Amino acid sequence: MLLRIALLMVLFAIAFPANAKLVETQGVALIEKGAKGKAREEAIRQAIRQAQLQTMALVDSASVVNANVMAIDSARVSAAGLVKDVVVIKEWQQEGLYYVRIRAQVVEEKLRMPSNAARYRKKISVTQFDVMDRRQIFDMPMIEVKLAQELQRRLENTGLVLARDGTAFRVAERGQHALDGESVSYQHIVRRVASELSSQFLVTGTLVDMGVQTGWIRDLRHIVLDVAVYDGLSGTLISKHRVNERVLGAGYMEANTVFGSVGFLVSEYGGALDRVLDSLASRIIEDLTVLPFSAKVLRVEGRRITLDAGVTSLVSVGDTLMAYQLDNGAMYDDANGRYLGFKERPLAAVTVKIVQPQFSVAEVETDEITLKPGDIVRFGW
Repeated sequence: MLLRIALLMVLFAIAFPANAKLVETQGVALIEKGAKGKAREEAIRQAIRQAQLQTMALVDSASVVNANVMAIDSARVSAAGLVKDVVVIKEWQQEGLYYVRIRAQVVEEKLRMPSNAARYRKKISVTQFDVMDRRQIFDMPMIEVKLAQELQRRLENTGLVLARDGTAFRVAERGQHALDGESVSYQHIVRRVASELSSQFLVTGTLVDMGVQTGWIRDLRHIVLDVAVYDGLSGTLISKHRVNERVLGAGYMEANTVFGSVGFLVSEYGGALDRVLDSLASRIIEDLTVLPFSAKVLRVEGRRITLDAGVTSLVSVGDTLMAYQLDNGAMYDDANGRYLGFKERPLAAVTVKIVQPQFSVAEVETDEITLKPGDIVRFGW
């Protein structure tokens, strides 16, 4: 008998940890253009936020429900709460509003929960690096291409992104930019290249300083790299990283030393570049983890749409994403003229019905919303 009681206590502790709380909350959302599915999803999100607030969790985030589990999706969460076992116990419509009442278990966590969008493999391309002084790299032929390709390989080896070779392009931030004989902005170039590579994000880089400094006892060689991550849809800068190192004992490479070979990696300079690439790959993955996954609409046939992401991006049948349309005109900071991107309008929820390796087919929830090629669907915002 005592053994049974002890076992029940253990099972209860597992099912209902000490920092868990069972709550019932209500959410409400406006039904726009008959999009009841979109309103229902928003009402559930509102109810879940209320559940978090009841447990004193600190929330400053957008969030998404998936498979009855909701995780905080924000780098600004200091005390995240995991909402699980979400059950909709009542839902109704009244005067153009959608109401949902849920029962859920909320577990307070001290560690930040990863973004739900992180499970998708976002498409990313690394372009050929720009070179500030070609005289410094005469001993490392094609280093501006090979360095970018190696960074791209390490990004894909994480299994968290889908990388595509972008080294046929060199996107240099400095100087004037022209396309078809006309002057264009740098953001326009980024968007154009990302579109041609079918990539959600674009990584560019500059070899700022790879010069050798001769010393009395030992030479040293510089590694100064700038790497930037851009949103391919808007051309907006997401993050920028600078590497600034001095490698003691490193001079010019011996003749016929191939980049990435054993001879290259065992050299002082090759070993340092190896560590730098690992560090940059980790930083870039961290930048992208909290960002939403998005795909582009390629074709529209009634309520069915074809997207440019499939099994390779880990899209699954039954996934629900939100469709957005870009408004005309770019947004700028009026105070300093800084480019901010484009406005977006959420249109409707779409549900994935068919998945192939490179594409998927989804269905829009309502006949009242018409999408067009070039619109985007997104998960994570």
